[in-house]
Amino acid sequence: MKTVDTDFIEKFVSSWESRHDEWVREFLANAIGSTHGTMRAVRPELRAKLESDWRFSLAFLLDRTTYQSRRDTLNYKTATYLFQRACSLPPTFSESMLHRLIVDIRQEKHSGKVTHIRENTDIRRLESIAEFLINSPEKNITKVILARVHAGNDVVSFLKQFYCIGDKTASFYMKFISWLFDLNVLPIVVDTHVMRSLIEIGEIVRASPSDAKNAILRISRDLNISPIRVETALYESSWQEKNRPPHSVRGSLELIV
Repeated sequence: MKTVDTDFIEKFVSSWESRHDEWVREFLANAIGSTHGTMRAVRPELRAKLESDWRFSLAFLLDRTTYQSRRDTLNYKTATYLFQRACSLPPTFSESMLHRLIVDIRQEKHSGKVTHIRENTDIRRLESIAEFLINSPEKNITKVILARVHAGNDVVSFLKQFYCIGDKTASFYMKFISWLFDLNVLPIVVDTHVMRSLIEIGEIVRASPSDAKNAILRISRDLNISPIRVETALYESSWQEKNRPPHSVRGSLELIV
């Protein structure tokens, strides 16, 4: 039986970070102007970018709410495309340039230049976020979200106002934001991997999201570790077991988040 202690949390949070190193090397480091090649090393620079530049904050929200799986090449391609296009906007917020970007992306879709973009999903999501930013006195979406967290407000409901962002997508994005900014937030959506781990260690007896959240909070209090780190470690432990290649199979396994 697993023992969930501080060593367990550190081991599997580090594993979760390492599974994103390829993404950092292939795309993220260059996108933010970093020379680092690991998720853990790039963290301070990414955090600084999101706090200081409204374009990167928009880009990161679009990227993480579009990207779902390393195995899904269309999602990955679309996420990186949206990230790069958002970062191409002027440093000073411009409503007209944001509208121009949406028009340009739609034209590229209609012309067949970017066939992986989904007009009724990706472009409409961008439009809904853009509309919020235009009407908001704060143009940096990361700062808006952090302010809501620090005020104790419901972040998931806030994120779900944007088109095609639901519980799981909001949770995926907030996992990264919580990791970047050391947020002591509750798990938003408890994955089946997490419940599987909790059942295995005897913290819960059935796959109940509410029981799982309560168990995560108990572990968090006992270890004095944020709930999101506990949830991440539990998720990663189960993910590793499920995706471990058979002893007879050699070679690398394509990684997913």
